[in-house]
Amino acid sequence: MAFRKKAGLIFDEAPDILIVPECECPEKLKLRPDLPFPTSVLWYGVNPHKGLAVFSFGPYKLKLLKTHNESISIILPIEVTGGAFNFTLIATWAYNNHDKGYNYIGQVWKAIEHYAKILKRKNVIIAGDFNSNVFWDKLKRKVSHTMVVKKLSEMGIHSTYHGFLNLE
Repeated sequence: MAFRKKAGLIFDEAPDILIVPECECPEKLKLRPDLPFPTSVLWYGVNPHKGLAVFSFGPYKLKLLKTHNESISIILPIEVTGGAFNFTLIATWAYNNHDKGYNYIGQVWKAIEHYAKILKRKNVIIAGDFNSNVFWDKLKRKVSHTMVVKKLSEMGIHSTYHGFLNLE
């Protein structure tokens, strides 16, 4: 939280696209005037102090797709245009404490189901905070981290993070 206090650290790295979970809404996000101003900003949340923000810089433009399902709390299907090629970004903050049994990783599971057609397209990136780890598979939940990774793998979607670490 309090991204406004940390924004300079990451904005100095000149990201093209930045996904920030637990970020205050743009009206509350008073950025320092010396920081580069984002080209596009999308924010979604119920609490103005804590939602999901997606920022783009340079030529990149963001547009929330009409297929966004508000019941899958904070997972946003976004069209990204203006770069070398267009792509779909599924910006993720897996959190919904009102969806008992499907909070955290369960939200990702629901998103995979709902956005299945989008996930079959070329040029799709899923990124953000999955709020999950295989360590929590032992918790009594309807959906586990391992189930989500397996389902994505069956769809031909593999984790760059886990592949990089050689953990998958």
